[in-house]
Amino acid sequence: MSLPTTTPSWLEGTPLLVEDVPRDPAHEAILNDVVAGKYKNPDDLATVFTVPGLGFHRSLYYLTVGLAHFRVAGRQVFVLPPTMQDMLAETSMEGVKFSEVKFPYPSFYLALPKSNLRLWGGLRTQWHPLAGILVQHLSDGMNLYLWGAPNERSVSAGDDAAFWFHVKRDDNLDLEEHVREMLADPDSKVPVDADITELGRSLGLAFDVGEAPPEVERVLHEEVVRAIRILLNAMLYLDSAGVERTTDPSCAERDKERAELERVLARFKNPNKKQARSVRKQLDGLPKSNIVWLGRSVGRTLPVAVPASGERTGRRHHWVRGHWWPKKHNTHDLALKDARDRVVRAQWEHDEARIRLANLAPTDTEGMARETLALMGAKKHLAACMKEAEVLREGKPTRRRWVQPYERNKDNGEPIPHTYVLNAAPNSDTPTAQGTTP
Repeated sequence: MSLPTTTPSWLEGTPLLVEDVPRDPAHEAILNDVVAGKYKNPDDLATVFTVPGLGFHRSLYYLTVGLAHFRVAGRQVFVLPPTMQDMLAETSMEGVKFSEVKFPYPSFYLALPKSNLRLWGGLRTQWHPLAGILVQHLSDGMNLYLWGAPNERSVSAGDDAAFWFHVKRDDNLDLEEHVREMLADPDSKVPVDADITELGRSLGLAFDVGEAPPEVERVLHEEVVRAIRILLNAMLYLDSAGVERTTDPSCAERDKERAELERVLARFKNPNKKQARSVRKQLDGLPKSNIVWLGRSVGRTLPVAVPASGERTGRRHHWVRGHWWPKKHNTHDLALKDARDRVVRAQWEHDEARIRLANLAPTDTEGMARETLALMGAKKHLAACMKEAEVLREGKPTRRRWVQPYERNKDNGEPIPHTYVLNAAPNSDTPTAQGTTP
């Protein structure tokens, strides 16, 4: 018997992975054990998903680990409406490093209703609509589980598509450049033969991308890059000035309904009675996640073609890609690096002067006077260099503003004001005004 599942109406028909699974009591029991800490290391848990004759079900293993972290972190869900997805997918990440991304929770789920992106599910089911991304923040990067909902070729609720990816932390490269390098690395792929037997593959536990048409892997990687771009830009947006975040009204309605059902259940002296079991079933069927919309009021529709970052378009009417402002911190970073280098040199000069003074004979009064003055000057210079570096460090921009895609040189070349962010009133989820810049 399957557990009750719910497709919330606020997702506009797109299923919600974290509420839709587990789909059976056995998987639910395993997940509860993981949350409770029963499995002390990954190898112990991996044995649970290794079936003799079939092999290791890696996708279900990663999904279970992700769901466990999601539940421990408080079941946090962010939802991006389709327009925000399109805007963030076209927002340049030039100059953005991993260290600038702030994770709102150790684990969360990003729901993508009516997404234009796809995941490959194998030759039988082929392309599936991307429905969401399960995120787990780690000390060395992040684990991502991209989920494609069942499509018209699917034969069951679990006949879906998944793409799991560990993004290593690297602050030397732009995020998008780093992601593309990792996807292109052949060593990052797990051979299907290492996990699943022929019987397991015939049952649909995994598929081999190598069996797909040549263009599929290239298209799949582009879809994954755009999905990760949406995710990372959404996290930057969460930490940007004037972010618009709105708790879904269904959360309050659900909590009210749960409280009422719990009061009804508490009246039953025997929890095994038919009516009590019915109430418990209703309680179990209620969504449990905390749902927050990002940029729900943004209603602009993007044009079909958005100029690529850095493309020269003259003064003709065109759309400018979304981006983060200031676009780069490079100028400030270089100034800070130079200031810190000056501190190192000043410290070395100070130490040299101190050593020379300490090595002078007590009778060398002229040398002691000279080196004492030199030490005083070096100490003063060191303090000035340290002060300069500290001022630069404190003055470094810590938050960026999101510049939405906007039209330029419309109506005889006149610039069109464009929106940076939706300004929210203090302690409010409701946007009050739009800040614009010419």
